[in-house]
Amino acid sequence: MCGPPRGAAGAAAPPRLEAAELAGGAVLLAGSAARYRSDVRALLDVAAGLGPIRHIDLSWVRAHGVPTASSWFVRREQAGGGALLDLGWHLFDAVEPLLGPAAFDRVLGTVSSDFVNDPSRRARWKQAGPGAPAAGGAADAGDVEDTARGFLVTDRGVSVALRASWASHETRDVTAITVEGAAGTAALRCTFGFSTNRQEASALVRTRHGVARPVPVPREPVGVEYSRQLDELPALLADPGRRGVAVARAREMIAAIGRLYDSARPAARTPVAAGAGHA
Repeated sequence: MCGPPRGAAGAAAPPRLEAAELAGGAVLLAGSAARYRSDVRALLDVAAGLGPIRHIDLSWVRAHGVPTASSWFVRREQAGGGALLDLGWHLFDAVEPLLGPAAFDRVLGTVSSDFVNDPSRRARWKQAGPGAPAAGGAADAGDVEDTARGFLVTDRGVSVALRASWASHETRDVTAITVEGAAGTAALRCTFGFSTNRQEASALVRTRHGVARPVPVPREPVGVEYSRQLDELPALLADPGRRGVAVARAREMIAAIGRLYDSARPAARTPVAAGAGHA
Protein backbone atom coordinates (compact mmCIF):
# COMPACT_ATOMS: atom_id res chain seq x y z
CA MET A 1 0.00 0.00 0.00
CA CYS A 2 1.49 3.33 -1.08
CA GLY A 3 -0.72 5.64 0.95
CA PRO A 4 -3.58 5.92 3.40
CA PRO A 5 -7.01 4.55 2.50
CA ARG A 6 -9.03 7.16 0.61
CA GLY A 7 -12.71 7.84 0.21
CA ALA A 8 -15.74 7.62 2.44
CA ALA A 9 -14.80 4.11 3.63
CA GLY A 10 -11.29 5.15 4.66
CA ALA A 11 -12.02 5.04 8.40
CA ALA A 12 -13.19 1.44 8.13
CA ALA A 13 -10.34 0.33 5.90
CA PRO A 14 -7.68 -0.41 8.58
CA PRO A 15 -9.81 -3.10 10.33
CA ARG A 16 -10.53 -4.80 6.99
CA LEU A 17 -6.89 -4.63 5.98
CA GLU A 18 -5.82 -5.87 9.40
CA ALA A 19 -8.13 -8.87 9.09
CA ALA A 20 -6.83 -9.62 5.60
CA GLU A 21 -3.21 -9.40 6.79
CA LEU A 22 -3.85 -11.83 9.62
CA ALA A 23 -5.89 -14.22 7.49
CA GLY A 24 -3.34 -14.26 4.72
CA GLY A 25 -0.28 -14.58 6.92
CA ALA A 26 1.33 -11.81 4.90
CA VAL A 27 2.97 -8.47 5.72
CA LEU A 28 1.09 -5.32 4.86
CA LEU A 29 3.23 -2.26 4.11
CA ALA A 30 2.28 1.39 4.02
CA GLY A 31 4.35 4.50 3.56
CA SER A 32 5.32 7.47 1.47
CA ALA A 33 8.29 7.42 -0.86
CA ALA A 34 9.33 10.75 0.71
CA ARG A 35 11.09 8.89 3.50
CA TYR A 36 13.43 7.40 0.89
CA ARG A 37 14.71 10.78 -0.28
CA SER A 38 18.36 11.48 0.57
CA ASP A 39 17.51 14.91 1.98
CA VAL A 40 14.81 13.52 4.28
CA ARG A 41 17.15 10.79 5.48
CA ALA A 42 19.82 13.42 6.16
CA LEU A 43 17.27 15.46 8.12
CA LEU A 44 16.35 12.42 10.22
CA ASP A 45 20.04 11.73 10.88
CA VAL A 46 20.62 15.31 12.06
CA ALA A 47 17.43 15.29 14.12
CA ALA A 48 18.64 12.18 15.95
CA GLY A 49 21.31 14.37 17.56
CA LEU A 50 18.98 17.17 18.66
CA GLY A 51 18.01 15.61 21.96
CA PRO A 52 14.34 15.37 22.94
CA ILE A 53 12.12 16.66 20.13
CA ARG A 54 9.92 19.59 21.19
CA HIS A 55 8.25 20.79 17.98
CA ILE A 56 8.03 19.97 14.26
CA ASP A 57 6.91 22.32 11.47
CA LEU A 58 5.62 20.56 8.35
CA SER A 59 4.54 22.27 5.15
CA TRP A 60 4.09 21.37 1.51
CA VAL A 61 2.91 24.47 -0.31
CA ARG A 62 2.43 24.56 -4.05
CA ALA A 63 2.17 27.76 -6.08
CA HIS A 64 -0.16 25.96 -8.50
CA GLY A 65 -0.92 22.29 -8.14
CA VAL A 66 -4.67 21.68 -7.91
CA PRO A 67 -5.62 18.40 -9.64
CA THR A 68 -7.67 18.71 -12.81
CA ALA A 69 -11.33 19.60 -12.40
CA SER A 70 -12.44 16.28 -13.88
CA SER A 71 -10.28 14.33 -11.40
CA TRP A 72 -11.65 12.28 -8.50
CA PHE A 73 -9.07 14.07 -6.33
CA VAL A 74 -11.36 17.10 -6.03
CA ARG A 75 -14.55 15.09 -5.31
CA ARG A 76 -15.19 14.65 -1.60
CA GLU A 77 -17.46 11.65 -2.17
CA GLN A 78 -14.65 9.81 -3.95
CA ALA A 79 -11.50 11.21 -2.32
CA GLY A 80 -12.71 11.86 1.22
CA GLY A 81 -10.72 15.10 1.37
CA GLY A 82 -8.39 17.35 -0.57
CA ALA A 83 -4.89 18.69 -0.01
CA LEU A 84 -4.66 17.37 3.55
CA LEU A 85 -5.15 13.78 2.44
CA ASP A 86 -3.15 14.17 -0.75
CA LEU A 87 -0.12 16.01 0.63
CA GLY A 88 -0.45 16.01 4.40
CA TRP A 89 0.00 12.31 4.95
CA HIS A 90 3.36 12.41 3.09
CA LEU A 91 4.51 15.00 5.64
CA PHE A 92 3.29 12.98 8.60
CA ASP A 93 4.93 9.83 7.27
CA ALA A 94 8.26 11.55 6.57
CA VAL A 95 8.71 12.44 10.27
CA GLU A 96 7.09 9.32 11.72
CA PRO A 97 10.52 8.01 12.83
CA LEU A 98 10.82 11.12 15.03
CA LEU A 99 7.30 10.97 16.44
CA GLY A 100 7.27 7.20 16.92
CA PRO A 101 4.05 5.35 17.77
CA ALA A 102 2.56 8.46 19.35
CA ALA A 103 -1.11 9.31 19.42
CA PHE A 104 -2.27 12.90 19.19
CA ASP A 105 -3.91 14.20 22.34
CA ARG A 106 -5.01 17.48 20.80
CA VAL A 107 -5.84 18.39 17.22
CA LEU A 108 -6.97 21.77 15.92
CA GLY A 109 -7.27 22.76 12.30
CA THR A 110 -8.83 24.83 9.58
CA VAL A 111 -9.34 24.37 5.84
CA SER A 112 -10.01 26.71 2.91
CA SER A 113 -10.94 26.41 -0.77
CA ASP A 114 -9.83 29.65 -2.39
CA PHE A 115 -8.15 28.06 -5.40
CA VAL A 116 -9.69 24.62 -5.97
CA ASN A 117 -11.97 25.82 -8.79
CA ASP A 118 -9.58 28.37 -10.30
CA PRO A 119 -8.32 26.97 -13.66
CA SER A 120 -5.13 29.06 -13.40
CA ARG A 121 -4.12 27.08 -10.31
CA ARG A 122 -4.17 23.63 -11.91
CA ALA A 123 -1.08 21.43 -11.73
CA ARG A 124 0.95 22.48 -14.77
CA TRP A 125 3.06 19.35 -14.84
CA LYS A 126 -0.06 17.17 -15.36
CA GLN A 127 -1.97 18.92 -18.12
CA ALA A 128 -4.87 17.06 -19.63
CA GLY A 129 -3.87 15.08 -22.70
CA PRO A 130 -5.66 14.81 -26.08
CA GLY A 131 -9.18 13.51 -25.67
CA ALA A 132 -9.41 14.38 -21.99
CA PRO A 133 -12.80 15.73 -20.87
CA ALA A 134 -12.98 19.50 -20.87
CA ALA A 135 -13.19 21.16 -17.47
CA GLY A 136 -15.64 23.86 -16.55
CA GLY A 137 -19.19 24.22 -15.37
CA ALA A 138 -20.93 23.26 -12.16
CA ALA A 139 -20.52 19.55 -12.80
CA ASP A 140 -16.76 19.93 -12.67
CA ALA A 141 -16.65 22.02 -9.49
CA GLY A 142 -14.45 20.57 -6.74
CA ASP A 143 -15.83 20.40 -3.22
CA VAL A 144 -12.66 19.66 -1.21
CA GLU A 145 -10.14 21.94 0.44
CA ASP A 146 -7.08 23.20 -1.42
CA THR A 147 -5.37 24.21 1.86
CA ALA A 148 -5.35 22.73 5.34
CA ARG A 149 -3.62 24.10 8.41
CA GLY A 150 -3.37 22.29 11.70
CA PHE A 151 -1.75 22.24 15.10
CA LEU A 152 -1.40 18.91 16.89
CA VAL A 153 0.12 17.79 20.19
CA THR A 154 1.17 14.20 20.83
CA ASP A 155 0.64 12.25 24.02
CA ARG A 156 4.36 12.84 24.68
CA GLY A 157 4.04 16.61 24.47
CA VAL A 158 5.55 17.14 21.00
CA SER A 159 3.74 19.84 19.03
CA VAL A 160 3.33 19.65 15.25
CA ALA A 161 2.32 22.53 12.98
CA LEU A 162 1.08 21.40 9.57
CA ARG A 163 0.22 23.15 6.32
CA ALA A 164 -0.71 21.38 3.09
CA SER A 165 -1.63 23.52 0.08
CA TRP A 166 -2.39 22.57 -3.50
CA ALA A 167 -2.12 26.24 -4.46
CA SER A 168 -1.07 29.53 -2.90
CA HIS A 169 0.36 32.96 -3.68
CA GLU A 170 3.94 31.64 -3.50
CA THR A 171 6.29 31.60 -6.49
CA ARG A 172 7.66 28.07 -6.02
CA ASP A 173 6.39 24.69 -4.86
CA VAL A 174 8.28 24.14 -1.62
CA THR A 175 8.28 21.47 1.05
CA ALA A 176 9.72 22.61 4.38
CA ILE A 177 10.35 20.58 7.51
CA THR A 178 11.84 22.08 10.66
CA VAL A 179 12.60 19.96 13.71
CA GLU A 180 13.21 21.71 17.03
CA GLY A 181 14.98 19.76 19.74
CA ALA A 182 16.43 20.55 23.14
CA ALA A 183 19.91 20.70 21.58
CA GLY A 184 19.20 22.61 18.38
CA THR A 185 17.09 22.73 15.23
CA ALA A 186 17.29 21.19 11.78
CA ALA A 187 15.51 22.77 8.82
CA LEU A 188 15.03 21.23 5.37
CA ARG A 189 13.72 23.09 2.31
CA CYS A 190 13.10 21.06 -0.84
CA THR A 191 10.25 20.04 -3.14
CA PHE A 192 8.47 16.71 -2.83
CA GLY A 193 6.95 15.10 -5.90
CA PHE A 194 7.36 15.79 -9.60
CA SER A 195 6.53 19.49 -9.88
CA THR A 196 8.58 21.36 -12.46
CA ASN A 197 8.16 24.56 -10.42
CA ARG A 198 10.46 23.28 -7.74
CA GLN A 199 13.22 24.56 -5.53
CA GLU A 200 16.45 24.21 -7.44
CA ALA A 201 18.25 22.16 -4.79
CA SER A 202 17.53 20.83 -1.33
CA ALA A 203 18.96 22.81 1.57
CA LEU A 204 19.44 21.43 5.07
CA VAL A 205 20.66 23.63 7.94
CA ARG A 206 21.41 22.79 11.55
CA THR A 207 21.28 25.66 14.06
CA ARG A 208 22.63 25.56 17.60
CA HIS A 209 23.37 28.43 20.01
CA GLY A 210 22.69 30.96 17.27
CA VAL A 211 25.12 29.37 14.80
CA ALA A 212 23.66 27.97 11.56
CA ARG A 213 25.66 25.35 9.69
CA PRO A 214 24.66 23.96 6.28
CA VAL A 215 24.56 20.17 6.10
CA PRO A 216 25.63 18.71 2.73
CA VAL A 217 22.80 16.97 0.88
CA PRO A 218 23.50 15.02 -2.32
CA ARG A 219 21.68 16.12 -5.45
CA GLU A 220 19.64 13.35 -7.01
CA PRO A 221 17.24 12.85 -9.93
CA VAL A 222 13.60 13.74 -9.36
CA GLY A 223 11.64 10.63 -8.39
CA VAL A 224 14.58 8.41 -7.44
CA GLU A 225 12.97 7.86 -4.03
CA TYR A 226 10.31 5.67 -5.65
CA SER A 227 12.94 3.32 -7.04
CA ARG A 228 14.60 3.12 -3.61
CA GLN A 229 11.28 2.30 -2.01
CA LEU A 230 10.68 -0.54 -4.49
CA ASP A 231 14.22 -1.86 -3.94
CA GLU A 232 13.56 -2.22 -0.21
CA LEU A 233 10.17 -3.89 -0.51
CA PRO A 234 11.38 -7.54 -0.70
CA ALA A 235 13.28 -7.33 2.59
CA LEU A 236 10.40 -5.56 4.31
CA LEU A 237 7.85 -8.09 3.07
CA ALA A 238 10.03 -10.95 4.31
CA ASP A 239 10.23 -9.54 7.85
CA PRO A 240 7.49 -11.08 10.04
CA GLY A 241 8.27 -8.51 12.72
CA ARG A 242 6.58 -5.89 10.57
CA ARG A 243 3.24 -7.67 10.60
CA GLY A 244 0.61 -5.38 12.07
CA VAL A 245 2.89 -2.33 12.18
CA ALA A 246 1.55 -0.66 9.03
CA VAL A 247 -2.08 -0.95 10.13
CA ALA A 248 -1.31 0.49 13.57
CA ARG A 249 0.49 3.48 12.08
CA ALA A 250 -2.18 4.05 9.44
CA ARG A 251 -4.86 3.98 12.12
CA GLU A 252 -3.17 6.78 14.07
CA MET A 253 -2.59 8.87 10.94
CA ILE A 254 -6.17 8.47 9.72
CA ALA A 255 -7.49 9.33 13.18
CA ALA A 256 -5.39 12.52 13.31
CA ILE A 257 -6.47 13.61 9.82
CA GLY A 258 -10.09 12.87 10.64
CA ARG A 259 -9.93 14.90 13.83
CA LEU A 260 -8.36 17.82 11.96
CA TYR A 261 -11.24 17.78 9.50
CA ASP A 262 -13.73 17.55 12.38
CA SER A 263 -12.06 20.53 14.04
CA ALA A 264 -12.15 22.54 10.82
CA ARG A 265 -15.87 22.11 10.11
CA PRO A 266 -17.14 24.66 12.65
CA ALA A 267 -14.66 27.19 11.24
CA ALA A 268 -16.01 26.88 7.71
CA ARG A 269 -18.11 30.02 8.08
CA THR A 270 -18.14 33.31 6.24
CA PRO A 271 -14.54 34.60 6.28
CA VAL A 272 -13.77 37.90 7.96
CA ALA A 273 -12.08 40.45 5.69
CA ALA A 274 -8.73 41.87 6.78
CA GLY A 275 -9.20 44.87 9.02
CA ALA A 276 -12.86 44.12 9.71
CA GLY A 277 -12.16 43.78 13.41
CA HIS A 278 -10.82 47.34 13.72
CA ALA A 279 -12.97 50.40 14.39
